[in-house]
Amino acid sequence: MKRMVSIFAAALAAMTLLTGCGAKQPAPETTPAPQASVSMYDLSEAMRSAWGSESELAYVSSSDDNAAEELAYVTETDYEKVDSFFMLYAADGSKSADETVVIRMKDEADAQTAADTFSAHVKSRKALYDVYAPELAAEMDGAVIFTEGSFAVLIVGGNAEAAREAFSDFIGK
Repeated sequence: MKRMVSIFAAALAAMTLLTGCGAKQPAPETTPAPQASVSMYDLSEAMRSAWGSESELAYVSSSDDNAAEELAYVTETDYEKVDSFFMLYAADGSKSADETVVIRMKDEADAQTAADTFSAHVKSRKALYDVYAPELAAEMDGAVIFTEGSFAVLIVGGNAEAAREAFSDFIGK
């Protein structure tokens, strides 16, 4: 029995010594995808500045307690597939149709599906404005919807093309 314990102790000591002898491999460097490192708040500010909306804008984001419910107002996108989002919209919808929605999806393959749902939102809002504020309905006709990598974007009102350019500049495209 003593001999078995001695052999086991010797084997354990040898294994311990050998594990320190190999060349250490550096941990592989992992770099997050550029879009994953984009600050959604900073992006919203860059787009707001370029957009030029004169309306008082409300801000909603994925950081809010009721984020899933807020996002459901503009898209039927499965919230489990959303990484983060923000919305800027006219605080008084009776005076302005201004609205920007940016969704960063967890999987780039889902960005187009999210963008496709924006068309239904725009159509619904246009129908509402046709009845209650016809002067704002035309703004919905100029809605800009696009995807860029894992992002789906909707811009209504203001200078939509300038906001789109600010978006692309900010994410480095």
